[in-house]
Amino acid sequence: MKAVLCTEYGGPETLELADLAPPEPGPGEAVVDVSYIGLNFHETLLIAGRHVVRPRPPFSPGSEYAGTVTAVGPGVTRVKPGDRVAGNDEYGAARERIAVPADRLTVLPPGVSERTAAALLVGSATALHALRQRAALAPGETLAVLGASGGTGLAATEIGGLLGARVIACASSPERTAFLRARGADETVDYTARDLKTELKRLTGGQGVDVVFDPVGGPYTEPALRALGWRGRHLVVGFAAGDIPRLPLNLPLVKGCAVLGVFFGEFTRREPGAHAANLEQIFQWAADGRLEPHVHAELPLDACAEGLGILARREARGKGPAPAVTAPLVVDVHAHAMPMPLLRRLAARGLADLSGVSRGVVVLDPAVSGVGPDTPLPLDAAQYDPASRLSAMDAAGVDVRVVSLPPFLLCSTAGDPRLARDVIGHGNDELAAYAARAPGRLLALGSVPLGLPGAAEEARRCLDRLGMAGLALGTRGAGRELDDPVNDELWALLAERRAFAFLHPSGVPDPHRQRDYWLPQLVGYPMETALAVARLVFGGVLERFAPRICLAHGGGCLPSLRGRLDLGWSRKPVARTTVLPPGELIGRLYYDTAVFSATALRRLVADVGAGHVLLGTDDPFELADRDPLGTVAALALGPGDAAAILGGTAAALLAIDTPIPGNRTLDKETRP
Repeated sequence: MKAVLCTEYGGPETLELADLAPPEPGPGEAVVDVSYIGLNFHETLLIAGRHVVRPRPPFSPGSEYAGTVTAVGPGVTRVKPGDRVAGNDEYGAARERIAVPADRLTVLPPGVSERTAAALLVGSATALHALRQRAALAPGETLAVLGASGGTGLAATEIGGLLGARVIACASSPERTAFLRARGADETVDYTARDLKTELKRLTGGQGVDVVFDPVGGPYTEPALRALGWRGRHLVVGFAAGDIPRLPLNLPLVKGCAVLGVFFGEFTRREPGAHAANLEQIFQWAADGRLEPHVHAELPLDACAEGLGILARREARGKGPAPAVTAPLVVDVHAHAMPMPLLRRLAARGLADLSGVSRGVVVLDPAVSGVGPDTPLPLDAAQYDPASRLSAMDAAGVDVRVVSLPPFLLCSTAGDPRLARDVIGHGNDELAAYAARAPGRLLALGSVPLGLPGAAEEARRCLDRLGMAGLALGTRGAGRELDDPVNDELWALLAERRAFAFLHPSGVPDPHRQRDYWLPQLVGYPMETALAVARLVFGGVLERFAPRICLAHGGGCLPSLRGRLDLGWSRKPVARTTVLPPGELIGRLYYDTAVFSATALRRLVADVGAGHVLLGTDDPFELADRDPLGTVAALALGPGDAAAILGGTAAALLAIDTPIPGNRTLDKETRP
């Protein structure tokens, strides 16, 4: 059994990976096969011997975990083998299997994945305990959260909103405050650029905030305390800044305020009933889709030291659960399928010619495809045969492939709304059936008749009735652009559900100039993506709805235009349509890796961060990445960044919970 051990106090680099004998359950204990652990900042202090809890080495880090019960000891009735459970303690979970007191375990309700649970048990539970039991935060009060982009701070930001408070999220850079606005903060403060006390006073009309959630300490505690209003509450959660501040005690006197300590570990031991009630509330929010932890990176167990290093360097936003598996999950978010029942239906209506299927081509009517008449379109067997697709996935080392209809089945230029609705509706039915033939390996993204009333209804059907993982959107439809008001209901639904959307070009600008040399795919598609997203920016869609969009082909030309768009926004009044500059809004999007150049992909990762780049191949078309793992390996990234691109971030966005690669080993020549 693999285990991460701290054999002497020190930094993350001192941790060791060891082989230990599997544990046996003692009286009152259960053995848990660990699927995920959550890493938290306090563990960097714990392995350095600087935490209030000081275990004697050797010990394992890992304070929260989720997995499956495999055995129970005498006297255990709370859980049984096969139960999906989650639990937390001060340390000890960074192992493939652990024996723990059964009364410390919580059985996960339906709708809450092990992956989600492993990122909720410390940060979210600490935040709820602090805000509910310690501060008694009331609806309508103002909550200021320091260190709001960290795991516990982000949890406090989101839970404060769920409790009805107005949340001011405070962080140390413009990138972090932009991230927090995207996560629902009402106001933000960059306390490295502005005076914290002055800004909190300004944002409360001089009245001061009601509650301060402070996991930071250091030089920020006293200004935050001075920004409290009458009878305010300052929650002391931790000292991530390193220094324990000394406070002038006249401040609580003159403000009538309280300074309240939050010792989460002791709370769980002394008040297990209240802790259980808090967990029940947290898991209910998660099951309802109202609370979803942000995962900064997903790492294999042997990269635990890297994860703690990310936390120690203050690079993380949100949580970093690490799956206890031997290889990173590989998820390809950009692949296409043309189910044969759909093609036969089109052929029966005279809209498709299937005589070339044996040669790997199909011809579609221009009303459906948007391309010229009699144009042969590639039809690889993987597009309609799941068995062929799985063989190709295994050969490429891909665990999960996310499939969508190709652009020439989206009817983007169709003049007949009934045709568009019919083709897309039946396409969604057949695509869902195609993916269902390989559960856990294939996920489907539904399409909608863009530009037409009822697009949101079809999206809702895809997500609710067909069980699709998200949506695949074209860049135009029915002669209308993506920022046309007719699409607002669709954007509102995506925002409400926090659903994943994959944006793929479904046409090209100025097509008469691209008749030759296969230019629509080579040049037109990258141009089309940039044009469509620019309209989403200046049309206010990204700012108003903050959709979770991944752009095909690495965003096409868009990344290279960020500076130009920002310049136009700053100098052209007609382009000053948003509060935030375009570059900030574009930085919130996700981008696939299908750029086919290591230099271009490195630049993309540097520009938007590894956490915003998802593996995408464009399989099985001619312009597909045939060696996606080699593509990522060529970037020479650290294991954490590589794992995020290969599938960690996609798993979070698509709620993929299965640790598929558990028995798959890494080929060190081709995989990071």
